[in-house]
Amino acid sequence: MKSTEELLTELHESTEKFIRSINEVPEGKLNSKPAPEKWSAGECAEHIILTEMLITRLFRGNGVAAERKPDEKVSDVAEKFGDTEKKLSAFGPIIPSASEKSKEELLKRFSSNRNMLTEYIKTKDMSELITSFKHGLFGEMTRYEWVQFIIHHSERHRKQMLKAAE
Repeated sequence: MKSTEELLTELHESTEKFIRSINEVPEGKLNSKPAPEKWSAGECAEHIILTEMLITRLFRGNGVAAERKPDEKVSDVAEKFGDTEKKLSAFGPIIPSASEKSKEELLKRFSSNRNMLTEYIKTKDMSELITSFKHGLFGEMTRYEWVQFIIHHSERHRKQMLKAAE
């Protein structure tokens, strides 16, 4: 498991990369779907925001001591989200809305949530298991694994976002 400082650095780099990518999307392409069944760049960004807002809420609650290595699931998370050819499905509250997106609003919401997450990383025990929610693919995860999930998940959709804007 990486130190808090290393984790914060990794999250910061992920944040900056995602922000740069949103800014690189031409305004006229933000809400254009590459195909009817695919998300627009704006929808990809909104999906990340919605997902991360839910995860950050999990950090507010209490965790429990994990009876395993706190980073045990990180390689599985990285592998699943690294394979951009394999389609994964989103569910209910993390499916983006059909409304028009604005870069300004997306950037504001994304940055605000990442700032909140940064504060939780500084003040919460990252090795604790969050038992209030089980991920559909990975089950119960530690806060550390959730942060790694956020980093890998946002990278997957960052690539999808740029591809949608081509």
